[in-house]
Amino acid sequence: MSKLKRFLLLFVFISSGVFAQTSESEKLILFFEEGKSSISKSERDKLDAIKGLGDENFQMEGIQITGYSDSKGNSDLNLSLSMDRAKAVKLYLSKKGIKPEAFEWCEGRGELMSRTSGKSKGVNKQRRVELVYRLAFNSSVREITAPVVEDVVIIKEVFEMDKIEEELISVQKKILNMKVGDKLVIENLIFLPGRHVLREESKAQVQILLKVMMDNPAVKIEIQGHVCCETIRKDGYDMDTREFKLSTNRAKYVYDYLVTRGIDKNRLKFKGFGRSRPIVAHELTPEDKSTNRRVEIEIIK
Repeated sequence: MSKLKRFLLLFVFISSGVFAQTSESEKLILFFEEGKSSISKSERDKLDAIKGLGDENFQMEGIQITGYSDSKGNSDLNLSLSMDRAKAVKLYLSKKGIKPEAFEWCEGRGELMSRTSGKSKGVNKQRRVELVYRLAFNSSVREITAPVVEDVVIIKEVFEMDKIEEELISVQKKILNMKVGDKLVIENLIFLPGRHVLREESKAQVQILLKVMMDNPAVKIEIQGHVCCETIRKDGYDMDTREFKLSTNRAKYVYDYLVTRGIDKNRLKFKGFGRSRPIVAHELTPEDKSTNRRVEIEIIK
């Protein structure tokens, strides 16, 4: 068997500074001390962790900054304070190299009322700035060599049973009661924003699927990818491949994971549905988006 040939992506930097669109918005919440608009070290660390501030392959765009205060004290002063907090975040990002055209708005909305605390109390979580942004891939970086797979090398998986045992039992029971056409959502299968690469903390979730497929050799499945947030195109933008096939590529990621760990490819299919099959029709909250951004497993035999 020939070895799996993987070529590192070779990038050539060209002079144009154009960035391509990505589909998923990110949201970061920053908290402030009472009566202050200065950004504390812990909140600066949150900002510094944004990929667009430290990775030349990415850039922040579509930035929306909204400041709030608690309801303690004078309403007019609180409105001014919320604006100062928003401006402080914008200034910090600007000093880090974010260009003026990347900002869509920067505003203060004054007091953020609490449903339970009442107007007379100051609530820590109300003293905040909400930062919404998108990450764009730097299209001035051109891929000239793509990864090539000649054959499959089987990887021996080391199962983290202490992390997956309880959920594995639950999934095994569900699989036994499922029939052709039934679907199972892989919970907590979290991908990096705008990419088809899993977060490290989601490794246990694909291990569960792998173990289920190993223990049930007659089962055949279709891996189905779905994205949120995209309203213009049929599918989301994948910053790794620079194409609008994010849901397909995420489904294929899971497919490849199973194949390279010994699951017969004849038992597997994969397909991306983009934004065509949302569970929540109107995404109003981060939870709505998370619900729609998913990978489902459909039993096909």
